[in-house]
Amino acid sequence: MVKKRIEDTLHLLEDQKTKWSFSKLGKPMKIAVLAGALITFSGMTYAATNLYQLMNDKGEVVMELTEEPIDSTQDWNSMEELVESIEAEQTIIAYETDKYPTDEFMIHTKPSEYSELGELNAESQQSYDFKEELSGGYTFKKGIIMAEREGDIFQEIKEELLQEAKDTDKKIVYRILDGLVGNKQLNTLAEYTNGHEVVHVLTTDDTARYENMKHDPSQTDLSKVMVNGQEAFYINQGVRQAIQWISETDGTKRYFRVATMSETVKKEDLINLANEIE
Repeated sequence: MVKKRIEDTLHLLEDQKTKWSFSKLGKPMKIAVLAGALITFSGMTYAATNLYQLMNDKGEVVMELTEEPIDSTQDWNSMEELVESIEAEQTIIAYETDKYPTDEFMIHTKPSEYSELGELNAESQQSYDFKEELSGGYTFKKGIIMAEREGDIFQEIKEELLQEAKDTDKKIVYRILDGLVGNKQLNTLAEYTNGHEVVHVLTTDDTARYENMKHDPSQTDLSKVMVNGQEAFYINQGVRQAIQWISETDGTKRYFRVATMSETVKKEDLINLANEIE
């Protein structure tokens, strides 16, 4: 389910600069880290209501959510154990054998962590530079850069795993790949805290990945809000709130998401923070 997927996916990291252990992440950061791997994107078109579409000032649709229940049968506990087992900058490709012969793989690269804002902005390939401070007393604490491998290597490994799934009594089969050489950056995520509450800001210039996403209305409350004069989605999943939108400045499109699992952060607080991002 969306709530479980994104819950098991949104918190950032303990202060540690080199070696990175998934178990040392707080629950909110785990959710943020795994979100890149678990969110399901859809390229399908559909007859959406206006609620599920965001328009720019030209009346063009820039982002939409496809209403569709999300499969909740994946064994996330076992998957989390696998993610825990890999080192920073390694990639794991995992397949649950009871899914055979479907093409439903989990692919996750454990990201690099940055405790210095200047280093994060320098290493990020996204056009947006994160700020040191946000209103409400929030200051930058740490950040990560999510990446994915490119090329045909995934297809070869998927075929190997499918063959293995036919002939094994294991619950999950998987492969672990080393190194980030040749990888494409997906997005950059920064964690801010005011000492009591935590918010995460994610951005990417690869907006195509977010222009059409699946949305399970049974798991989320969805509404529209305005951020810097343009439409944005406000999503409340009970334990997690988020505002997400796509903007365009000087010909560059950017996707942003501002999210929190802190119960004391209100909708209006998130809107105020979102208005400071660009």
